[in-house]
Amino acid sequence: MKNVNDPEMKRYFSVLTAILLDRELPALSKEETESMIGLSQAFCTTTVLAASESFLSLCEPNAAALLSLRLFKTVQKQIRQEFEYENLCEKLRKADVRFLPLKGIVSRHLYPQKEMRPSSDVDLFYDRDRRKEIRTIMAECGFELDHSDPNHDVFVKNEIKIEMHHNLTCEAREWEHYYDHIWQRLRRENGSEYRFSPEDFYIFHLMHTRKHFITGVLDFRFLLDMILMRKKWQLDPAYLIAELEKLHLRVFEERMRFLAEVIAGEREADAKDQSLFDFAFVHKKDQSLAFSAYQNKERGGTLRYAFSKLFPSYHYMSEKYLSLQRFPVLLPFYYIGRIFRYLFGEKKVKVNALDRNGGAVELFRELEL
Repeated sequence: MKNVNDPEMKRYFSVLTAILLDRELPALSKEETESMIGLSQAFCTTTVLAASESFLSLCEPNAAALLSLRLFKTVQKQIRQEFEYENLCEKLRKADVRFLPLKGIVSRHLYPQKEMRPSSDVDLFYDRDRRKEIRTIMAECGFELDHSDPNHDVFVKNEIKIEMHHNLTCEAREWEHYYDHIWQRLRRENGSEYRFSPEDFYIFHLMHTRKHFITGVLDFRFLLDMILMRKKWQLDPAYLIAELEKLHLRVFEERMRFLAEVIAGEREADAKDQSLFDFAFVHKKDQSLAFSAYQNKERGGTLRYAFSKLFPSYHYMSEKYLSLQRFPVLLPFYYIGRIFRYLFGEKKVKVNALDRNGGAVELFRELEL
């Protein structure tokens, strides 16, 4: 993949943002449209180009037909997703279960056409006290429980996947109690449906972006979402700075915002932008392992890090093991189980992962992660 200041990359970014921000498309030759399609496949943004009649008119007929087919499949899936989503929302309202739509089901409406922003699943946060009822409601909707983890229960019905979140985040310890009183901060809109303010949606988006960044699965659409949020919403900068400081995300947000501005053609990329771009979208291998090793070195050494992994907080454990909510006295036994799994089952984090992911530790330090 090329340097972000490479003319071909800059042309690709200009095409993307022209479509997204209703600007005039730059002049493109047939060869350049083929290059744009190739880059869109690498960045998983094909549907943005496919939904633009102006771009399709510049393509060879076969290429335009393939893009249109891709868009058709995306639209088909979105129709099925939204049918199931609306049906579920109606049942949640009737049962008076508080819920909050998250991620792509919301951010797709920022795009000129929502099919430009496909999502692999549908995400909702709900009142965790109603978890047993949720499973009943999902069964009534024809969904089966696929698996559970400390954040959510995942339900599937044919190709449609819905993630029902009972916890908004447990990726970082400093975030553990950030959403303790979340329902008081949300806006009630339609029965038991709630919504984030634009600022709080943006903050949650950054938390989710950080998670994907450190695990090596960051999607380029996260940057496009960020560009559109900042263009279409009047965000309160003072509130954002204060909240991002609490979450230790101020520097990370700034760097991601600068990179988004490069993509939008609002500034030239510097060496730091290139480093961030390479790490996020090019050199993804071993990122999760590298970040664990970084935490090991930076946050108190091997023993302290191992202790924090073996003995996480009761809050985390009770979300992962629901029986602890009824019988907290069992917590020591679950800790013993974690020790045995660590000693005899799980892979050990290796500090030399930092060496295999060149510059990772320096970048993590710069971002204050």
